[in-house]
Amino acid sequence: MAAFLWSFSVVVGAQTDNGTTESNFTAYKPNFAIFSYNKNDDTPLQVRLSARYKLLDCEGETYNFASDLSCRYIQWPGKLRMYFSYTTDFDFYLFSEGDGKKRRQSRPVRNRMTSPALHFNWERQRPESNRKLFWSNLTTSLVHHSNGQDIEYEAFFTENSTADEILATISDLEESQPSWMDSVSRGWNYLELQGSWEIGNVTKDCGKQIDCVTMSAGIKHAVTSINDEIWWEPGNNFKYTDYNRVELTFSNEWETSSQNDNLAVWVQHRELALQLQCGDRGCSTKTWLRWDLRFGNGNLKIPLLFYGHFGRNEHFYNYHETNNSIGIGLQFRP
Repeated sequence: MAAFLWSFSVVVGAQTDNGTTESNFTAYKPNFAIFSYNKNDDTPLQVRLSARYKLLDCEGETYNFASDLSCRYIQWPGKLRMYFSYTTDFDFYLFSEGDGKKRRQSRPVRNRMTSPALHFNWERQRPESNRKLFWSNLTTSLVHHSNGQDIEYEAFFTENSTADEILATISDLEESQPSWMDSVSRGWNYLELQGSWEIGNVTKDCGKQIDCVTMSAGIKHAVTSINDEIWWEPGNNFKYTDYNRVELTFSNEWETSSQNDNLAVWVQHRELALQLQCGDRGCSTKTWLRWDLRFGNGNLKIPLLFYGHFGRNEHFYNYHETNNSIGIGLQFRP
């Protein structure tokens, strides 16, 4: 996997207006490695790897359509792009030796999320006039989202089992193998429509100033059946869309204008974000704070990340359970 990700940086990309080369491979969602604490589970190292590849890049009014057949008939004001992305989350229980809350053996790695996707993105031209609200882009995506497992619940019991047989099986599993849900398959395919707005001083790059906040909102619609049933628990008729149908994120990024030579440690870049995921029955929240710490003359950088999740839907495999977790680690950016 490391060799695969390293190869991203050596792919020849496209020429920008100022003559530099922009790689077709870029980071997609935040990449991180954090130690997470949850009183209901063992402590894992949570890792996310996420990248995207640019398949099409058309720059509307400024693009020479006659020289590129793929963009000749795309007369958009702004930029139209098509991406392929791949994101994976996994938990590494590097302290687990069978004596934790879930009694996982041999420090296992558990896949939590696998998500390839195809995106069509329209980025609007930034306004020159002074305004406080700017609709910056619109993205339509076709997404596969699963936990990468292939064991069905029928491996333990079936819908033909009696209620007493199911309860007895669950009781035995919770006693002998409390992490049994790790390996059970979950998945769905959906369309997502997502828009982003910049609020504040939008005439400049919103990611570098404290007086500009980015807001993104998305809605998801399943295009195939969802592998999410929990029918074996009496009275439990939860669905994944009960807690993951719409998503709203507010984020604020800003950076220090110059290096402070008088400090041994200084913060160059900061990001504070709050994410709300809601469905038919309720919501959950995620929040994170990133500090890019620089040491001395700035050659050494540590991108600290503080993370918190509160509510249901922390992971797909146990989305119906309430989990409150906090974590600290590193976030990796280009």
